[in-house]
Order: sequence, then C-alpha cells, then structure tokens
Amino acid sequence: MDIDIEVRYLSERDVYAVTVPTVPSASLEVQTVEEAAYLARARVGEITGTDVEAVLVASVIELDDGD
Repeated sequence: MDIDIEVRYLSERDVYAVTVPTVPSASLEVQTVEEAAYLARARVGEITGTDVEAVLVASVIELDDGD
C-alpha cells in the first residue's frame, strides 16, 4: 500500500497544510491506515519542526498502484 498523507497543523499565528506524497507503507512499518496516520505525525514533525501534538492528520489516501 502506498499512501498520500495530508497533514494540517497549527502554529501560534497560522494554520499550515503539508502533504507527504506517495509514502510506501513498508518504510513507515504500518499495517493499517490508522497506523499510517499516527506515524505521519512524527514524519511531519521532522519535516516541519512542528510540535507533534499540534499535528492533525487530515486525510490518508491509499493510492492505486495500477496492478
């Protein structure tokens, strides 16, 4: 399963959105969409430097790999 993860997060003054596209689930070590959303918080925290507690995963979309 490959997934796109859209994450919305807050700072003191702004609301941001970031998309982590086409993340292979194997690299996240996940088995379910719920686990992907949970681990996406940490990934986005690394990318943006945002406090992980402020991160809300807006959507996790499974992509059709065309097979």
